[in-house]
This record gives sequence, C-alpha cells and structure tokens, in this order.
Amino acid sequence: MGQDHGRGEAALRAEYADYRRLFETDVELVLRGAVTGGMGEGRHYITLPGYAEQFRERLGYEPFPGTLNLDLTEESVRRRGEMTSIDAVPIDAWEDDDRTYGAATCYGVTLVADDERYEEVHAIVPDRTHHDDDQLELIAPDRLRDALDLSDGDPVEVRVEATTRADDRAAAAVETEVA
Repeated sequence: MGQDHGRGEAALRAEYADYRRLFETDVELVLRGAVTGGMGEGRHYITLPGYAEQFRERLGYEPFPGTLNLDLTEESVRRRGEMTSIDAVPIDAWEDDDRTYGAATCYGVTLVADDERYEEVHAIVPDRTHHDDDQLELIAPDRLRDALDLSDGDPVEVRVEATTRADDRAAAAVETEVA
C-alpha cells in the first residue's frame, strides 16, 4: 500500500504543477535540465568589480561567487530562444586596464527542485560564452547547491519570468511615495 500511495501522490503533484503552470501568469517559459559541474569560470567572472557592482545595483543582491550550471533537456534547448522575448536585466560590457569584458543579460527565474523552490535567481546569458545552447548558468545570493540540496544529475525546473532592474524598481517606489 505504501508504494501505491507514493505513486498516487507523485501523480497528483505532477498534475498540480501542470495546473500551476497554466494559471500562474508570471511564468513565461519553463525550462528543464539537470545540475552539472562547471569549469569554475563563473566564480571568476561573478566577482570581477565591473560585474559585481552592476549585479548589486541592477539585481538587488550580491551573488554567491559562482554559478549553478545546468544541462538543458533537448526540448528546453529548442525553447531556450524564447527567453529573448522576455523582459530581463542588461549587464553592460566594461573594461579595465587589461581587457574588455562582454555584456550579458540576466533573466529572472525561480528554480524548482523536488518540492522546494528558490525565487531570487537569475539565469545569466553572456553575449559571448564558451557554453553551448544546452548549458544554462544561474546566479543567486546563496549557493544554490546548498540551498536546495542539489547534486550533479539532479533534475530541476527553471521558471523564467519577466523582470526589471532593482534600481529602476527602487526609483519607481520613491516616485510613488512622493506623488
């Protein structure tokens, strides 16, 4: 009886998730993938001053120094291009004495693993990257592997939602208070 109960509950949870996707209008695109190890480059780039300052101002937080890398499913690789039509936060190119660093786009996402979710996440898509379209990098204030108890190979769902710059939201809030 215990196994049947587990299968029934799993079926209900899947159906519930389908209904939520239908009726939660904020979610514009759902991508699926599995957690994978990265090359360690995310940590380097996330902490560079020219990017770190923009993350603090525009995303409203200082990201954990590293990215969570995902291998997207075939269907998600095909649908990934739809992200470009969703409102996102631009991260500008910048330069230091040695070189120029490229621009990127940060898409607001909610990361879902099993029954847990982490909402303050951004998919970061550099204009220039070493990754193929089947890879997606995520940043957040916390180490997502710890926050959601993730290991390589774990399946996850990325719910992409329209977002705006945190500094624009703060300015709009002040204007509303003044008015």
